[in-house]
Parts: sequence; C-alpha cells; structure tokens
Amino acid sequence: MKRSLGSLAGCAVLVLTSACSGGGDDPAPSTGSTGASPGESAPAAGEPTTEPSPEEPETPEVEPASGPDLTQTNLSVRAPEGWTLTREGDPFSGQASEGLSSIFVTEIEDFGDGVLSIQQQAEIAQNSGSYLMKPKILEPVEIDGREWYHVAGPTDRVRHVDAFGTSEDGLSYSVDIALNRATFSPAQRQELVDAVLASISIG
Repeated sequence: MKRSLGSLAGCAVLVLTSACSGGGDDPAPSTGSTGASPGESAPAAGEPTTEPSPEEPETPEVEPASGPDLTQTNLSVRAPEGWTLTREGDPFSGQASEGLSSIFVTEIEDFGDGVLSIQQQAEIAQNSGSYLMKPKILEPVEIDGREWYHVAGPTDRVRHVDAFGTSEDGLSYSVDIALNRATFSPAQRQELVDAVLASISIG
C-alpha cells in the first residue's frame, strides 16, 4: 500500500513539472512585440514606428536699420536710429556718426573695369584704408543677392571696423562701419552691423 501511494505521488510530481515547463517544448514566438519598455504600448499595425524628425529652426529675420538715410544714386543704406548725418552734399559718399563711431558709404566709378575679383577688391580695401592696425580679410558675404568682400578687425586702440564692398555695372560700392570698442560689446557690434547690412540694396 505504501509503495502504491508513493508511485501515485511520483506521477503527480511529473505531471506538474511537465505542465510548468510547457512539456519541454520552446514557447511560441510572441507576435506584434516591439520591445517597448514597461508602461509603453506597442504601435498599432500600420502606424509609423519612428518619431518624426524635428523641424529645422527658422533663422530669425534681422530688422533693418531705420535711422538716417545714407542712400546714394543706386546704393541704398540706412544708419541706426539715433545716429546723425555728418556728411551731406557729396554726390559720391555719405556718412553718419554716433560719438566715436561712424558709418561711411561710397558709390564711385569702378576703376577696376569689372575685372577685379572679390579677393582683389578686399585686398585693396585692406591696404588703402588709413588704419593704424590692419584688419583681416574674412570670407565674402551675400548682401542683397550679391557677393561682397568683408574686411574686419581693430584698426586702432579705439575702433573696430567692418568694411564691405562690391562692384557691378561699372560702379564700385562700399560700406565701412567703424564702431567704438569701448561703447559696443562684440554682440552689440554684430547686431548693429547686421541691421545696417539688412538695409542695403542696389538699384
């Protein structure tokens, strides 16, 4: 009798073990699993499984300077608000100032006959200015859909210049912005230069 009960107990253990292990077979592969972490639901069929890429941030538009008008025959330029016209009656140039800072624009005959490259024009501007310290030639910039040279840097112990120029249809244009380094921080200087450039147009 004891042997019979022992045999029955052994059979019961074997049955339970087999049931827990699934009968020794590998579990069926899960369907629709996306590996989502706990608390996240898997996307429904037909839905995208990747996050949409964020949109590129828009470059903020610069508000053009709206101060004194330095416009020549074809070249249109404005100084910042609060500046004062200091050169009038000259048909080839205009100037505005604020303390020790100034903006000087010219529109003259292109003595290079249209054959000088932007780099060559930049070199002439760099070497012909009455600078105690020679500014550097930087990468050209696009203004009003045209390529302009850019010469910039300290020119003495007081001022920093950003000089721009180009030529077109027999005329040479330049805009020189000389700012007092003690009055304008680099960020303020860049903001003012950007505003003046945004006001420039030819034609």
